[in-house]
Amino acid sequence: MRWSQLRKQIEDRIAPSVASRVALHTAHYRHAHDGDGRAWIEVDGQEVATMCYFQSGHARRDLTEELRVANNPSNSGRTGTPQWLHAEAVAITRRAGIVSQEEFYGLLHDYLRTPIADLLNSDNPITRALAVLDARVGKRRLRQLASQQDDHPLVRKFLALRCEAERGGLTD
Repeated sequence: MRWSQLRKQIEDRIAPSVASRVALHTAHYRHAHDGDGRAWIEVDGQEVATMCYFQSGHARRDLTEELRVANNPSNSGRTGTPQWLHAEAVAITRRAGIVSQEEFYGLLHDYLRTPIADLLNSDNPITRALAVLDARVGKRRLRQLASQQDDHPLVRKFLALRCEAERGGLTD
């Protein structure tokens, strides 16, 4: 699916109360590795989340090295890093919301075919953040989510945005 179609389908799911305030963007870098680039989410024209091939790659490389040293402090060279360390670094960074542009596209495709309850319970904070903006999340569910205190700043930011936009009905 083309980016414009994917973006439209995601943005069509955003609650009308915040839809005009949230925008999804993407850019490809022609000088980079086969068009790698970044995607970002804006709220009121301000960038609040970035999904970038280079940032995720650097974060994962650095974390893999930290995990390797932590698991074998006597070996400080880069040779012989087990694959499971890299896989663990990828899992940790994804749970932290550090993903590449291509992974972001995958998250969005998954978002379109996943029930809202599963999206709200996702391990990925980008998925949870988008889910709290979803029109399928009603005021009662927003109240429950607001009382649970999510630990990721992006989820908290999007939840606050949605609750503020729905404030008239959240005190019922």
